[in-house]
Amino acid sequence: MKKLGMVLVLASVMTGCKTDSPEFSEQKAYYNQVVKELSSAEYYGRSHYMDGDVKAADYIIGELIRLGVGPAPAAAGVEVPVHPEYKSEVKPAVHHRWEGKDPQKLAYLQHFTYPMNTLRGDMKIVVDGRELSPTVDYVAKEFSGSAHGFYDVAYLDNKYLTTDGFVRYMDDGKFKNTFVVVDWDEYQKRLDFHPFERYAPYLQPLRKLGGVILKGSSENLFPYFKARSYYTTHVPVFLTTSDFPSDARQIEVHIDNEMIPDKDGHNILAYIPGTKNPEKCLMISGHYDHLGLMGRDNVFPGANDDASGVALMLTLARYYQENRPDYSVMFLFTDAEEENLLGAFYYAENPRIPLENVFAFVELDMIADNGDNLDIQISEQGESLMKMFEDVNKGMSNPFGSMTLEDLNDDSDHYPFALKKVPVFYMSVGGDYHKHYHTPRDIYENSSDANFGRFYELMVDFSSKASSLY
Repeated sequence: MKKLGMVLVLASVMTGCKTDSPEFSEQKAYYNQVVKELSSAEYYGRSHYMDGDVKAADYIIGELIRLGVGPAPAAAGVEVPVHPEYKSEVKPAVHHRWEGKDPQKLAYLQHFTYPMNTLRGDMKIVVDGRELSPTVDYVAKEFSGSAHGFYDVAYLDNKYLTTDGFVRYMDDGKFKNTFVVVDWDEYQKRLDFHPFERYAPYLQPLRKLGGVILKGSSENLFPYFKARSYYTTHVPVFLTTSDFPSDARQIEVHIDNEMIPDKDGHNILAYIPGTKNPEKCLMISGHYDHLGLMGRDNVFPGANDDASGVALMLTLARYYQENRPDYSVMFLFTDAEEENLLGAFYYAENPRIPLENVFAFVELDMIADNGDNLDIQISEQGESLMKMFEDVNKGMSNPFGSMTLEDLNDDSDHYPFALKKVPVFYMSVGGDYHKHYHTPRDIYENSSDANFGRFYELMVDFSSKASSLY
């Protein structure tokens, strides 16, 4: 994320510990239970493999039913496809893998489909006899094609990193049985591309070579992503750390891909009607999907990202169900966030509550860390939310020490709603556990509930003031 560099330091105003109660302790225990459950092995990273995403959705809906929180209103008409720029087309769908399931649970779901490339088979790289460790030494780019065998290794001279000459030079046949190592920093610096798509223009046309290795300049590995899994390249593309050898001669590669042309996604929509002004709506969102697998042995549990946001949403659903506000509260548990926010884009195009009635959209993404700074993004229409959350934070028993206002960008599900001019407030927190972001190490044991009380109190206290926003 790009930082605006605007840090708002907030005074620590002690008003008594609102979170020092049996009720809060129960909520915190429930939050931890949900994070632990959703990041457990049986969900396989909450993606398509072994129906991990469906199992996660089934669990969340079961909790909503148990808490007495009902589904959102049904669609008023026929839903329409959406095709955001530099992202996949998303189409309306029927039940797919939910076919034949409990009708009570089906009422909570919004179905859609999109294409998704998967890498769930072999995943092995051996360089001159030394096997590299996936998710430590390298990641496969999510759009990679399959390859099996032994290949030569060549190193691209940076003089060929030109917008007009890169593809022509790489694909003229000289690298037919070769993996070409490309300087990743120079690739980004020298080639022209749209900020949303740095790969496809230069890597999709390549056919006459073994594969591409984008070698980074840091010993820290770029995280694994699935945002561009809606297309494939003809050859594998790997991103490595700076430790990849500068004089390798031979590489053994095994990687399997499978493109699913109509992978089904399912948003979960829950709703608590308001007592006095039900037409006004607070929307709270977080994504329940995660990355699944990169190779059959590398599972991404996603405890912080975003089982933590989902867990907080369920504790808030429990709170709002017992303490009904004047306005309605809509809970949007999105699917396909990791596939470039497709579930959020689909809902924003096919809302169950008119978006003009949403006076605040709050995104909770990655809150299970121990930092003291609250990272936020707002839409232009969300400036009043910024002031209100800042004031609420000042009055909390244990406020965040600061807020960092970041550039609005498309790194989470608030973005499609900002484009629709909804008042948006995104919040997240970093800390000691952020190093596990988008790795198999993002497990329950590598997450923290240190900020649960802050987030919970921030949302609960915001609720009491929110009616002034409409």
